[in-house]
Amino acid sequence: MHLMHTFYIFATALFSSLIMVPAIRRWAIDTGAIDFPGERRAHNRAVARAGGVAIFVPFMFSVLVYFDITREVRGVLAGSLLIFFTGLVDDLYQLTARQKFIGQISGCLVAILVGRLYLTELGNLFGFGQIVLPIWAGGMLSLFALVGIVNALNLIDGLDGLAGGLSAIAVLAFICLALQERNMAVLAVSVALLGSLIGFLKYNAFPARIFMGDTGSLVVGFLLGSLSIMLTQGEGTVKAVVPLMILSVPIVDTLVVMIRRLLKGEAVLKADRTHIHHKIVELGLDPSLTVLSIHSLALVWAVAALLLRRQPEYILFSIVVAGSFATHFMINALLRRRYLFSGFEEKINRSVSSQERHRLKRAIEQVSSFLIVSLLSLYGFLGAAASAGMESVALVACSLMAGLLGLLLFAISPKRINLFCLLILITILLISYQVEAVSDSIILGVLSVAWISNAVFVLLALLVVFKFILMKSTDTVLDFLFEFILLAMALTLAVVSADLDLEYHVSGVVSKGIVSFIALKLLIIGSRKQAFVVATAMNLSLLFLMFCVLT
Repeated sequence: MHLMHTFYIFATALFSSLIMVPAIRRWAIDTGAIDFPGERRAHNRAVARAGGVAIFVPFMFSVLVYFDITREVRGVLAGSLLIFFTGLVDDLYQLTARQKFIGQISGCLVAILVGRLYLTELGNLFGFGQIVLPIWAGGMLSLFALVGIVNALNLIDGLDGLAGGLSAIAVLAFICLALQERNMAVLAVSVALLGSLIGFLKYNAFPARIFMGDTGSLVVGFLLGSLSIMLTQGEGTVKAVVPLMILSVPIVDTLVVMIRRLLKGEAVLKADRTHIHHKIVELGLDPSLTVLSIHSLALVWAVAALLLRRQPEYILFSIVVAGSFATHFMINALLRRRYLFSGFEEKINRSVSSQERHRLKRAIEQVSSFLIVSLLSLYGFLGAAASAGMESVALVACSLMAGLLGLLLFAISPKRINLFCLLILITILLISYQVEAVSDSIILGVLSVAWISNAVFVLLALLVVFKFILMKSTDTVLDFLFEFILLAMALTLAVVSADLDLEYHVSGVVSKGIVSFIALKLLIIGSRKQAFVVATAMNLSLLFLMFCVLT
């Protein structure tokens, strides 16, 4: 699998999730899949659940379309289907704890048997030598680990965006490990899951408009556990304790809670308010600050795991144990002195007024818009420079004609935004075609056209995702249905382009062109003047090139 396919997987999962969530939310409300406020609920209004459907379906679709399924991935997908239906039935009809447990074990067993996901090599975990288990013991340990991680994520899913954010951080770490170890199967599954999670988190962040429910938490927990085994066993070369460090926040929290219940003689699966997020809320922090603090802790563990991954297993395991103990000891100590934190939220609100927060958000939006304007303008000039070596007068003329017509239409009738965007899309696609055609050329004496265009493309894609996260209106996202359809068509063409006898890389042309177009549409939402500046810059570059070619 080419690395470029990872972007197709990510983009398909991301935009599919963004499109699906509003529809799933309406469906959940119509079917009664709603969480009502209660004693153990952090929200004070009814919120739709079963949002995990908008995580799992885009994930499954993007993996099946773009990746040649290996034995391990086949097992993971088969097991995730059983887990998914278990969670979905629970969200709709409320299964008992025993019924859910049977569904979880069934899904995990399918993954272990079909995908041969065995935890047999644990490394030098305690400093007394390598631990290698027979297959039967490895299978039992794998079942215990998978079911444990599934329930760990399910139990920590108690605040808006908490479980989704923790999962996204863990998946990002897995992607880094997969890239370093060139594990394409883990990379494909991870980027698909990350895209689905980011699309869902836009609606799940505080204040949440939809919850992932058991449908999402069970599936995501299962996938995180499966990725951990794929990274460390068989062809995986990552130490077994590294994923444990990355997922230490939900795992250790669940272990601490269950051990406390056993010591008190209570049921292990009894619902209470003793999880880490409940304790931090008791300190006086509001839910959003609690989620931010736990995400920060998870990010510290993920970065530590990436930086220390080459260290011996027993050192990493000791760090996990000591760090987790210190964290929970500190939280419990602070709880005994919670009076020190009284009025903490009010102090923060007084120190940072709503007007200042609005100014900060506005400044961030303006900086991101300025970067998009700069990158799109640079892309236009790069296309002009690339065309200079081709002597493609007709191509430049077509690009220029479409762009000038778009500008003329914008000047005469500013309300005809969609037609303006369509004409500028033609210009952008032709520019992308020109750039891809001379991707091996060197400009400025050092940098290749391919390197510059790829860098611009990646930055634009990141800014587009960032802009979508900042947007809060569901209607605004639905306004992008046309662009989503274009993106789906483009990605489909990119997939089949490898089997077609084409002169240039269609995948590069369509992916860069469509992402640039969506970035332009985002500019129009914020300020039409910025979109006009981009279109003008592109046309000036092409006009200058036309003048040079003709003279």
